[in-house]
Amino acid sequence: IYVVGCFENGTTEVQFEFDAEEVLYVDFERQEVVYTVPKFLVLDPTKLFENMHVYNNFNLNIYLCRENAGLIKYPPESILYPAEDVQFGVENSLTCFVNHFYPPYIKVSWTKNGRPVSEGVSLSRYYPNNDQTFHQFSTLTFTPMEGDMYSCTVEHSALDSPKTRIWGECFIL
Repeated sequence: IYVVGCFENGTTEVQFEFDAEEVLYVDFERQEVVYTVPKFLVLDPTKLFENMHVYNNFNLNIYLCRENAGLIKYPPESILYPAEDVQFGVENSLTCFVNHFYPPYIKVSWTKNGRPVSEGVSLSRYYPNNDQTFHQFSTLTFTPMEGDMYSCTVEHSALDSPKTRIWGECFIL
């Protein structure tokens, strides 16, 4: 399948997937095909685009994106959960899963006990859903101690204000 991403800054990407995994995307601003599979697979884009009407419609997709940018927006949903059962003093990861948003840009920030955290934070690239929205993961590596409170805040153009999810001591078994 292919997904057209229209960004609010005016850029457009077309992403191709096979078996729910991204294979490549087309960056029109840089005019290049970017492979997201291991290089040893050596894909030939002409073979990927054979008999695909999509390739002939790329310029139409760019036009439609630019004409409709900012008109269609879906606010994200988010959940916050640990990778493993949590124990005080044992390293773990918290994942902030952000889902069903459009356009495909979000900002995710973390706090520990009300203070911003940047160390141990990662953000995946966005991935398409079947309904033409996107999802993305942000992960925080942490070692919980008694009394700690963590939060994940999501900002998106479809939200009137940032959405925050809180995780704390009451969630420890």
